[in-house]
Amino acid sequence: MHTRSIVLFLLASAAVVPTASATVVVVNGDAADYHIALPEGNLPPTASAGIGGSARLGTFRETRNPPVGRADAERRAIFQFDLASLQPFGNTVANATFSVYLPAQASGIPTHDLDLWASSDNRASAINFSDAGAIAEFDAPSYTLVFPTLIPRPTPPDLDRRYSGDITAFLQARYNDFLANPAERYVFFRTQVEPSGAAVNSFYELNAAEAGGTVMPLLTVDVVPAPATGALALAATLLAARRRR
Repeated sequence: MHTRSIVLFLLASAAVVPTASATVVVVNGDAADYHIALPEGNLPPTASAGIGGSARLGTFRETRNPPVGRADAERRAIFQFDLASLQPFGNTVANATFSVYLPAQASGIPTHDLDLWASSDNRASAINFSDAGAIAEFDAPSYTLVFPTLIPRPTPPDLDRRYSGDITAFLQARYNDFLANPAERYVFFRTQVEPSGAAVNSFYELNAAEAGGTVMPLLTVDVVPAPATGALALAATLLAARRRR
């Protein structure tokens, strides 16, 4: 077969190479999950791990005795995930969801929706709840709203179930950052009660990764490998060789 014929055959073959199918990867939340509280009164912020044997993380807004200069006291939960577990499966995020489990509530019924925020800054390591720097996550400017109404105000309460939100575009951007710099492997999410000018007393207790089992926070990601390019590369090599004759 002439070189030109071989090249045309390889190019035609490459054109019909099927796109590789996605692999569904479930990434467990990291055990360093924590919540940050801006307490009632004029007390300084605090960071702490999940509460009790079920490892609950609090997210609330409370108008009673708010901190000086604020309309309410507030707690926000931080969830951390390691993106390195996606790398063996490909470079493209076809679909991604963040999900968290809402168990029966000990602190009362939520009265406002719960929103999902996330940080555009990947980190080289998880941040432990006891680190002083963890408190900076409360109002860190890198966080933006990525999925409003992750948990709609349940009336009546729809508890003991998992809630999820689509974060595909956000996670692809963070995964691209990781692929460019594999040292920056952790991505951070934050839950907070939706802002409101009205009086708010709304409480959510969410299971942290420490709770384990079927109630831990999850990223569920469809990862697609790069399409096969071997035939195209070989065709280019043969074309170059033919031109050199």
